[in-house]
Amino acid sequence: MEMACPSGHPALLTRAIQNNYAFNGLTPLRSLQAAILAAEPDFIVPCDDLTMRYLHRLYNIAAQSNEGDAKALCELIAFSFGDPAGFPITGSRDRFMTMVHQENIRTPETSTVNSVEEVEQWLTRHELPAVLKIDGTSGGEGVKIVH
Repeated sequence: MEMACPSGHPALLTRAIQNNYAFNGLTPLRSLQAAILAAEPDFIVPCDDLTMRYLHRLYNIAAQSNEGDAKALCELIAFSFGDPAGFPITGSRDRFMTMVHQENIRTPETSTVNSVEEVEQWLTRHELPAVLKIDGTSGGEGVKIVH
């Protein structure tokens, strides 16, 4: 298994990672593209939501490019994550959960709230504990447990 991650990532302490490609948070798209081109993977597995968003952006940029590697990059990302038309849905917790419920997949009840009053109203109708999550966050950032 190969991985693109920052130095010091916990996965690097395991024997599962045979090759690590440097990931720079200041140039995430360039880092991921360089890692993908160097590794030539059969498919990509992102480890968090933020990386998934980076890969979606990388797809959009490559789809508008005429560079030699752009088509292969788009094909690999589409193969790994499915139809690019669905990418905007995975970037929104609300839209994603709506789709999941339409497919009859069991998930915790969710709702989008936009104010303290809406949170309080939701909490009067549901048992505690509850989880508040902010769109656009990943890796445990933007998450609060309500007791």
